[in-house]
Amino acid sequence: GNTIENENIILASLLIFNQLIRSCPDFILGIFQPLYTSIIESVSEKSNKLQIIACETLALLSLVDQKTFIDNCVEDLFEKVKTNFHLYPKYSLKVINILLENTSEFMEKKIDEIKSIVDNNDIEPKYVFKLLTKLIQSFGGKKVNIEKELLDKLFLYPFDKYYCDFFISLTLNIEITDYFRENLTNCLFKELLRDNSFYALKMIANVPKHTFNKHDKIYKKIISLSSLNIQKNKEILPMALYNLIDSSKELSIENITTYLFNFAICERDSNVRYITIKVLFDNFNQILSRSEYID
Repeated sequence: GNTIENENIILASLLIFNQLIRSCPDFILGIFQPLYTSIIESVSEKSNKLQIIACETLALLSLVDQKTFIDNCVEDLFEKVKTNFHLYPKYSLKVINILLENTSEFMEKKIDEIKSIVDNNDIEPKYVFKLLTKLIQSFGGKKVNIEKELLDKLFLYPFDKYYCDFFISLTLNIEITDYFRENLTNCLFKELLRDNSFYALKMIANVPKHTFNKHDKIYKKIISLSSLNIQKNKEILPMALYNLIDSSKELSIENITTYLFNFAICERDSNVRYITIKVLFDNFNQILSRSEYID
């Protein structure tokens, strides 16, 4: 009982320091070293989980004195969270995000080590994608260089929000190979076979159209999804369709604009109508000036 109580007191103190450092780092400047030492000593014999939570506070000290932090603290801290990431991914990811933002030169040298973290199959896919997405956003796809072996593994993970966010970031930051295009197309098409295909539609709406192929088949599948009364699907569907324009002869701007125009007229939900009209307006084409659209 006393151990848990003691850990809760330390945890509360750490959370207060987190807020204090974020809001007023200069206030901590004079006590940087004693505070760093005190935190390490206070958690050294506590649970491994509390030690990793404490790493967030230690990482935030990079806001106080970046040079001292990089010279004396960052290497040990990085090793600690790298080693324990598979056990406490939520807390470890927070620390890595802080280090990526505040010690980018140091972390750039650690790209391969950060990528190696996801080799552990015990890590929940959500944290794998969040880590790699942050890495790509920090350094770009070329420097991060997600190899084929890792991509093979990532393509097989569940197609959810984190999968979608990662592949959107990746496609905007790399040169698309035939291998990548073929695999992403297969994953998209497989996901579109499900009624609730929101994340596949979101990806189609946000990645360059040359990132995938079989555009005509994908178009037909999206059209079939429009008949299902699934709100989230319908809200993203107009953007997904618009991104397919000119990817084949059938998918001309005239055909898709006409479809979306009729879709907006027939749709009962006012929010879906608004989104569809906004897509047409934001991408206004003179086709809409024809009499058949005005009448």
